[in-house]
Amino acid sequence: MKKPLISVLMTIYKDKDYLSEAIESILNQTYKNFEFIIIAEPETPDESLEIIKSFQDKRIRLIINKKHLGFPNSLNKGIRIARGKYIARMDADDISLRNRLLIQLIFMEFHAKIVMCGTNVFMINSNGEIMNKSRFPGNEKAIRVWLYFACVIFHPTVMFRKDVFISERFFYKGQQAEDYELWTRICLKHNIRNLRSALLKRRIHSGNSIYLYRQEVYKNTVDAQKRMWNRLGIVIDISKPFYENGELTPRELRERKKYIDKLEQKVPFFLGKKLIFQNIRNEVIKD
Repeated sequence: MKKPLISVLMTIYKDKDYLSEAIESILNQTYKNFEFIIIAEPETPDESLEIIKSFQDKRIRLIINKKHLGFPNSLNKGIRIARGKYIARMDADDISLRNRLLIQLIFMEFHAKIVMCGTNVFMINSNGEIMNKSRFPGNEKAIRVWLYFACVIFHPTVMFRKDVFISERFFYKGQQAEDYELWTRICLKHNIRNLRSALLKRRIHSGNSIYLYRQEVYKNTVDAQKRMWNRLGIVIDISKPFYENGELTPRELRERKKYIDKLEQKVPFFLGKKLIFQNIRNEVIKD
């Protein structure tokens, strides 16, 4: 087997309900020169392992951790052992559209200065029915601004350059919102893009981490946002993530308006800046 150009990286713990569909969506990609690294924890049920083994596809590299590493450390392990020039993320409950790898690969090959690209997604329910489509910002300047307020790069859609991640030690930290924290570090030094097309179906169900670990996700998100703002010399006093705008007090609304104004003054002018901040005000402040 020739050296793969892409390493698809997925971790599993106790996933099984949607696992087969997720794996099939990768193996059925129109682009074929990839390896599929699946890292399982020691506690992963035999039923899940049997689902993986049933595919009998030589591109699958099933690795079972000798001890429990957790999600971020398993991803870091996968990044280190990947043989591809590019690493594409995948989750065990989502569905990649058939042209996903091909489209992202072409984009990355023709844009050497882009370190990572994500895509938009179709949100589906537990039955696979499409509910809506995301509308993430596309260019690097818009993404960089939006990351002060929300995670606008969807983790299971990303494809990134392995050599940059290894050489600059862009590894995951923490247990929840680990992707957001990593994106806020990468965007300081490199350009990130989101492709306009939706190339993945994101399944919304009760097993999503935002529902299982809501408080930890919120805390780590707030910490990541505080660190990002601190790098600009702006100290923010928030107890809820910026995107959590359901029950804001009048004081919290005033503070958020003030923070957005300060950030707008700090960010150098670029074409479309005014519209981006207008959209941010509409999304972050709903009074």
